[in-house]
Amino acid sequence: ISGGKTHTRPSPKPCNLKFGPKCLAYFFPKGCGGKNPWTAWKFYQFQKDWLQMLLASDHIVAYSKHMRDQWVLHGYPSEKIALIPPFPPKDSTHDLPIPNALPDLSDPANPLRLLFAGRMESVKGGQFLIQSAPEISQRLHRKLQIVMAGDGPDRSLWQSEANQIQSQYPNQIEFNFPGWLSGNDLWKSMDQSHLLVFPSVWPEPFGLLGIEAGLRRCPVAGFHVGGVPDWLKSGVNGYGSDPGPNPSQSLSQTIIRCAENPSHLNELRQGAAQVASEFSRSAHLKKFNHLLKKLHSKTP
Repeated sequence: ISGGKTHTRPSPKPCNLKFGPKCLAYFFPKGCGGKNPWTAWKFYQFQKDWLQMLLASDHIVAYSKHMRDQWVLHGYPSEKIALIPPFPPKDSTHDLPIPNALPDLSDPANPLRLLFAGRMESVKGGQFLIQSAPEISQRLHRKLQIVMAGDGPDRSLWQSEANQIQSQYPNQIEFNFPGWLSGNDLWKSMDQSHLLVFPSVWPEPFGLLGIEAGLRRCPVAGFHVGGVPDWLKSGVNGYGSDPGPNPSQSLSQTIIRCAENPSHLNELRQGAAQVASEFSRSAHLKKFNHLLKKLHSKTP
């Protein structure tokens, strides 16, 4: 109804239900949106009309296998769906040299640097990174420097929780909330991070930020929800996991798996660049042109 495709109660988790009247029954108990019944009804009618219009389309282009499966779930013929992944925007300056700005983790005294970048709301999962920090630090016997880039309705709540954890683990865990980062500021932050943490429990249509991180040779630790499994290949360019009943614990184990072996982390950096190179503008246009030719050949 709200377009979020996520239940927030009792804890945030993706919704895989087919849209219909059942959504109205779940809307308030599962925390699928706001609290105004009239607004929920209006949104329901809008989504119903929108869905019917899209289902009447001659063809649908989906960014990920997850989005393709959602259309099939709603009754659209699979043979009329083209899977064409997106590509990073032109200002993803992957041609810029990547400086050696990372502390060498072969030295246990050097900190592990983690980056979260995105909207600060519960379904984006930044709170799970904050909550997992003590376990990560203790299990790896290493200091953590965590950048929480972005803004949103939960920023003050996340900052308060981060400050509390930082005060409990002085000189061991450090958080920084710089606000939104974009362009060169974002690439610089990626260059200085051992891992991009992508803890979204919202079923992302794709998750392009992970590819942009790969262009900077920054591996990803995150959750395999939505379209993320299409590009986050465990053991190649990072690791993904199921959020499960305890997302914070699941995330901490995933980050530890990425970072516990410095030489393996270096392999993940190379893998991140390789996977990212597969999602290029030319690859996207090649598939799109193939679709257009296919449709043109069927035109009377």
